[in-house]
Amino acid sequence: MTKTTRVLGASLGALALTVSLAACGGDSLEKSKDGGSSAPAAEGKGALVVGAAGFTESNVLAELYAQVLKDAGYSTSIKTVNNRELYEPSLEKGEIDVVPEYAATLAEFLNAKVNGPKAPEEKPVASSDVAATVAALEKLAAPLGLKA
Repeated sequence: MTKTTRVLGASLGALALTVSLAACGGDSLEKSKDGGSSAPAAEGKGALVVGAAGFTESNVLAELYAQVLKDAGYSTSIKTVNNRELYEPSLEKGEIDVVPEYAATLAEFLNAKVNGPKAPEEKPVASSDVAATVAALEKLAAPLGLKA
C-alpha cells in the first residue's frame, strides 16, 4: 500500500466520520438501561466506547473517532475486538457504542445474520449505489437496535 493510498484512505475515513457525526445532531449518544437518553455526565456529555477491529486501518479510524468525540465533550475509550462476528453483538448489547465500518460489508453481514447465510449470495443488498446500500443497511440494523 502506497503512502498516497493510505493518506487518501485516511482522508475518506475522516470525511465519513464528519458526515456521521454531523448526522448525530447534538442528541445524546448514550442510552440508559431503560432505552432513554442518559443525562450528561457532570464533566462532559458522557462516556463512549469506540470499537476497533484487529487491523491497522480500523485502529486508526477508531482513534480518529475517539479523538473527535473527545473534542466534542465525550469521555472515550477504545476496545479492540478482532472481528465483526465479535463486535457486532457487543454493539447490540451496548458494550461498544460506535465502530468505524464499511457500509457494504456490514450490510451483507447483517443480511446473512437476518436472512440466512446464503442471503448475500442469493439476494445481496450491497451494490455500487451507495444510497441504496446504506438504506438496506439501515433497514437491517434498526430491528437489532443499531443505527448506521
